[in-house]
Amino acid sequence: MQFRQTVIYCGVRFQLATLIAPQAGSVCHLSDSGFHFPISGFDQMSKIRAIASLEYQGQVTEVLEFLKRTRSELRMLRMVHVYRDRLHVIDINGDAFEITNIGYPDADIVPILNNVNTAYKAELIHQETKDEYKQFKTGRRYCWAQDRVM
Repeated sequence: MQFRQTVIYCGVRFQLATLIAPQAGSVCHLSDSGFHFPISGFDQMSKIRAIASLEYQGQVTEVLEFLKRTRSELRMLRMVHVYRDRLHVIDINGDAFEITNIGYPDADIVPILNNVNTAYKAELIHQETKDEYKQFKTGRRYCWAQDRVM
């Protein structure tokens, strides 16, 4: 026997299920994640809003200028989603900049990712993936005296 209850926690709807075993000693499992699972349609990453958009036309300097000019519209940067054909720079509030016509297969993606301090491996960025996009965190830090030669 199974009872369901819908609960809203931190703005996300969850469906709680309580399982009562029909016989003593029998085990029932709903999912691998336990009894809590989000209801479809309430995915947190679907709340990304593109504040500004730019179409890449082969000039990396144009994209870097766009990021520099519009950077004040976002809060602290949180992550980057790199698709095959576009790039999203996302802040902690879910607001984003979108740059179209450039993606992870392109060589010009490297200076753009470096500009927003993305933590990634440059030798692996151009490899294919079966996922919809590649996700990287921003806020990369450098070692003290990294630029000095010993």
